[in-house]
Amino acid sequence: MKRKSTELKYEDINPVLIDNGLEFELQIALIVYTRHRYPAIAHLVKGDAFNGLQKLSPYMGTKTKAMGNIRGWPDIQIPIARRGYIGFFLELKRLKTRLKTKEGKYASEHIAEQAVLIQSLSDEKHFAQFGVGWAQCTSYTDWYCGDKTVWKVISLKK
Repeated sequence: MKRKSTELKYEDINPVLIDNGLEFELQIALIVYTRHRYPAIAHLVKGDAFNGLQKLSPYMGTKTKAMGNIRGWPDIQIPIARRGYIGFFLELKRLKTRLKTKEGKYASEHIAEQAVLIQSLSDEKHFAQFGVGWAQCTSYTDWYCGDKTVWKVISLKK
């Protein structure tokens, strides 16, 4: 990527670099990708602003919690009903992330916490999943968003 990841443009997305990068870079690329492919809902595609910022100072940790930040909350949200679900939530993971051990337990306490939230969201009729790597994340997003011509969202621009 020639630009800083915060200035990423759709045409600069390189899946190989994304899969070998950091989780927050995957999030930035997925948001740019989704907003570009589905412009009618671009204003509704939201990412967790604290994704990948796990080493907040105690002061900032307290402030973000007071502001409503929930530990383990999925990284991407699209609050639109589609395909029998009432919303879309995706917890992003780098390509080589192992979700479970050979024994079938979650690989970390944090992943286990995220799995509980994903299950709770699923129970409430949201599409909620872990997305591991660029290909899986874009597959879930494209499946959920579907053909961009079917969106019936009022554009914010008139």
